[in-house]
Amino acid sequence: MELFGSNWILSVNGKHVGEVTFHEGGDVTGMSEFPGHTGFLLHGPEEHSHRFFRGLYVWTDERHAVHVRDAGREAVREGDQLMLWINGLRTGVTASIDEQGLPGHWSEGGLCTEAWCNRFELCEAPFLKLRLDDSTVGFHAVSRDVLLSVGEEEWYPCEAPRPCRQVVLMREARHRSVHLAAKYDLWGFRDKLGYEAAARYARKAVGGAAERLGRMRVLDFGSGSMEAGPFSDSAFRRSVSRLWKAVDVSSRHYSANCLFRAQDNEDVFPSQADLVASQEGAVDCDLVVAKDSLNNLVWSDLCSLLRGLRSAGVVYLLTNGSPGFDNDKRMAEECCFDGDVWRYRRFDPAGKGLSLETMALFEADGEEEHVGTWGLYLL
Repeated sequence: MELFGSNWILSVNGKHVGEVTFHEGGDVTGMSEFPGHTGFLLHGPEEHSHRFFRGLYVWTDERHAVHVRDAGREAVREGDQLMLWINGLRTGVTASIDEQGLPGHWSEGGLCTEAWCNRFELCEAPFLKLRLDDSTVGFHAVSRDVLLSVGEEEWYPCEAPRPCRQVVLMREARHRSVHLAAKYDLWGFRDKLGYEAAARYARKAVGGAAERLGRMRVLDFGSGSMEAGPFSDSAFRRSVSRLWKAVDVSSRHYSANCLFRAQDNEDVFPSQADLVASQEGAVDCDLVVAKDSLNNLVWSDLCSLLRGLRSAGVVYLLTNGSPGFDNDKRMAEECCFDGDVWRYRRFDPAGKGLSLETMALFEADGEEEHVGTWGLYLL
């Protein structure tokens, strides 16, 4: 798992809050709630009478270190010692101070300290752990560019437990476009519509485009798992295309498509790529077929993607402006994810700011086929 060499975008509960850097020595910067501060961790056995001293203390000035979860608990320098205070009262519990200004030996048995530093630990792939200010967060590498938190454990008992957090780390510019893939890597494909009807509608749109344009070189953007998708039939693909690139950032989908190609589907060329960050995967393709993947992009990323497709030589786009998923009727991810990270959007491919020329619209035969209309557009 390659973590170094780039910054990572940090998103917490759907909000982008900064950048994170992993260092060779195991330190991680950018995820602390107390940037620029130093402090110490105070430990003690669970049954210790002074267990309320446990936790992280961060220096607010040269003399006071305040408990990060309870401002009423302080460690105050008094000469060459450190004294613990609770709500403004001296407790009599002291510690010597070492040359780094951190507490050493405590007067109460069972208490010990260690320097505070946010660190990461590589586990068995694809997992790693980040030890943060007062909790340990587990992460799952859903692709080479996406780390998704899968659990958080607080280090010590606290009367005010931390609110539930969903943390996503995305390598530099490769964010937002990969969120849909991350969800699929965790839960697989789940459509809120009748899948057979939606798949039939997608094939009808591709077939209609081929009737107008002839057999083309197709890039299936956000292809998902080809075997489980609407374009799994090799006879159908060959009737509408001369080449079928299955492009997806999901490692799970890419692996599945490599296996699919090996099973006598040599017209399919799998690729694990983020087209928002780089359009190299679109070279030599005439038509981009996009199901729900475009609906997962914010406006600026959508515009950037379309500009990149044009520069790569793509001429046509086949898509629908409305996702087949409903934000208000989510499944398993609903309890874990919120905010902007996993939200689907509607857009008008021929609307202001995009202004793609409409070549043809393919109306649905029934309400169950899709909530949006498939259309063929000129880039």
